[in-house]
Amino acid sequence: MQPLERAVARALILLISIVLSAGCDGVSKSPLAEMSPASAAPTDPTPAAIPSSPVATKSTWGWQNPRPQGNDISAVQCPSQTVCIANSGMNLIRTTDQGANWTAVSFPVRGGATALACPSTTVCYAASASGEAARSNDGGRTWTELATGVIGDSLVAISCPTVADCTATGSLGSIVVTTDGGNTWASRRSGAAYYSAFGTSCPGTSTCFLANANGLLKTVDGGLTWNIVLAHNIAEITCPSATTCFAGGVQTTYETNDGGGSWFAESTPGATFRGISCSDQTHCAQTAISPSGDGILLATVDGHNWIPTASAPAPTAFISVACASGGAICIAGGTIGALFLSTDAGQKWRELDSAVTRYNFEAVSCRNRAFCVAVGYNPEQTALLVALTRNGGSTWSMTHIPGDESLTAVSCASSSVCVAVGLNANVLTTRDGGATWKLNELDSGSVLNMFVGVSCPSDSVCYAATQGGLVFKSTDGGLGWVKETNLGIQLRGLDCPGTDVCYVASPVQDPNTPVVLTVIAMTVDGGARWSTAKLPGIRIWSLSCVNDQHCVGLGTCQGRGCNGYQGAMTENGGATWTGIAPTETSPYFVSCGSGTSCVAVGAAGAGAIPGGIETSSDGGLSWSDQPIIDQNLLRGVSCSRGNCWAVGDGAAILTAAI
Repeated sequence: MQPLERAVARALILLISIVLSAGCDGVSKSPLAEMSPASAAPTDPTPAAIPSSPVATKSTWGWQNPRPQGNDISAVQCPSQTVCIANSGMNLIRTTDQGANWTAVSFPVRGGATALACPSTTVCYAASASGEAARSNDGGRTWTELATGVIGDSLVAISCPTVADCTATGSLGSIVVTTDGGNTWASRRSGAAYYSAFGTSCPGTSTCFLANANGLLKTVDGGLTWNIVLAHNIAEITCPSATTCFAGGVQTTYETNDGGGSWFAESTPGATFRGISCSDQTHCAQTAISPSGDGILLATVDGHNWIPTASAPAPTAFISVACASGGAICIAGGTIGALFLSTDAGQKWRELDSAVTRYNFEAVSCRNRAFCVAVGYNPEQTALLVALTRNGGSTWSMTHIPGDESLTAVSCASSSVCVAVGLNANVLTTRDGGATWKLNELDSGSVLNMFVGVSCPSDSVCYAATQGGLVFKSTDGGLGWVKETNLGIQLRGLDCPGTDVCYVASPVQDPNTPVVLTVIAMTVDGGARWSTAKLPGIRIWSLSCVNDQHCVGLGTCQGRGCNGYQGAMTENGGATWTGIAPTETSPYFVSCGSGTSCVAVGAAGAGAIPGGIETSSDGGLSWSDQPIIDQNLLRGVSCSRGNCWAVGDGAAILTAAI
C-alpha cells in the first residue's frame, strides 16, 4: 500500500471512530430483533491521588501513561520554591516536593482551570473556561468558586499583584477585576470589545497590560481606560517589576524598562507566545518550537539575549511556563502531560513526567490482571507501536518491531499468545508473551481490506475481520490464516467468546429506508455458517461477549434514523437483542470483564469532551458516568478479573479496579 493510499485508508477507518454524538438519558428495555438461522427481518424497537506509580482503586481511574497525567498543561504556577500547581483536564495537580510526586486536586468550576496566579505562598487564583474564577487559601490544596459575572466568554488569563487585587481577561474581550479577594468583581471593558485577548500582567493594583491581537494594551486606572502601547500582535505579557515587562510577539520578544513607554525588540526564533515568565528583571523563560516541530524552552540571564535551554521531541510542545518570583524555580507545561522543572531560573531543566510513548494507542488487550498489550500507530514509520506490561501496568515497555503499520486491534488469548492486526492487512503475532513477534501480510483483497477487529478465544483459534466484510480464521495461534467467509457487509466490531462462536457487527445505512441499522452476524460452528439479525436505529462499533450467550454491543447514533439507543445486548445467544442507552456519552468501545461488570469508553457529550468512561454493574443494561480525567479520545478498553485498562490518543493508558 502506497503512502497516499495508506493515509486515505487510515483516515477512512478512523473517521468512524471520531464522529462524536450524545447519548440519551434514561434506560429502557426493548427487544430489537429475533435471531434465526437465516437472516431475520427487523423488529421495530420501543424507544483522588496521582502518585508517581499509580495504583488502581475501586471505581477510581488513574494514569499509567503518561505520568503523572496526560492532559495538555496550559497553566502552571509555583507559589513557593517547593510547591507548584498545574491544570489537568477538569481538575488540577499539585506537588510539594518540586515535582517528585503529584497529587490530584479537585477543581470546583465547570470547564476546568485555564490560568493560574499566586500572589503569595498561600493565596492562589484560577480563571476558568466557564467564565468563573476560583480562590485557594492553602497554596492550591483546596479551592472555592468565585462568581465573576462573565457570561458567554472563557477567561484565559488572570494576574494578581496582591492577595486582594486581580484582573482576569476573556478570549472574547471580557475584562473583570476584583479588589476584595474575589468576593465581588466589576467589568472593565468600557464598551470596547478587545477580541482575541490573550495574556495579562498587572505590576500594580491600578496598572495592567493586556496582550491582544490588535496590540498590547495598558491601563493605569484599574481597567477603566485602556490604550495601545505596542502596535504588534501580542499573545503574552509578563512584568517582573513596575517598569520592566516582556511581551511575546511573532518570532520576536519586546522588552520595556520604562513601564511601557518605549519598547525594543529581541530575537527569539521559534517563540510560540503561549508562555513567558520571569523570576526577576533579568532571568526569564519562554516557550518556543523548532522548525521540525520539537518543543523548546528559551531563557535569558540578562533580559536581552535568549538561548534554547531545553527541548522535547514532537509531538510534545510547550504551552505554559511559570517562574517563582524572586527565586530560582521555574516550571513548564506542555502537550500530552509534559512537565519540566528548572532550579536555576531556566538555565537547566529536568523532565518531571514520564511516558513510554507519546503516540496514539488504538486498542488494548489484557489477561490475568497483569499482562496487557496496547497497540497503535507510530507516525515515524520506523517501528510498530506496541507497548507491553507484565505487572498490571506498574511499568510499561515498548517493543521494537521494525515496520510501518497502523495497528487497529489486538487480542491476547493468554499471557503467551497475542495477535494484532492493522490497516495494511498485516497480522502481528507473539506466542511467547511478547519476547518475539512475527509480522505477516495477508491477502485481504483490494476493497476496504484494512483489518478492524481480531479475537482469539484460545491459544490456537483466532478470528480477524476486515472492513470490507472478510472474516479470516487461524487455528495455530495467528501464524497461518484462512479466509473463512465474505459476509458482504462492512464490518466493525468483533468478539468471539468460544472457538466455534463468533459475533461481528456491521453499522450500515439501509439503502431502502432512511433508518440506520446494525447487522449482527453470528456463527456457532466455527465459521462454516453465519446467521444475521438486523437492529434498526442503532450503530454498533464494538462488541464484548462474556460467553456464547451474553454479548454487549455499543456505538453511537444520534439524529435522523436513530431510535435513541446507543447499543444492544443479548443474554440468550443472539435469539433476542435488547436496546440499551448509556447516560450522556457517545461510547465507541466496550469490554465486559464478567457477566455483570462492563466498561465503555469514547467521548462525553455531543462532540464536546473526549475521554468519556461509563460503567455497568448489571451486565450492560444500565450505565453510570465516571469522572472525566482524560480529555483525549479513548479508543480501546479491556477488562480482566476485576481490573480494566483504557487507551487512546496522546498515548493515554488509564486503569481502574471495577
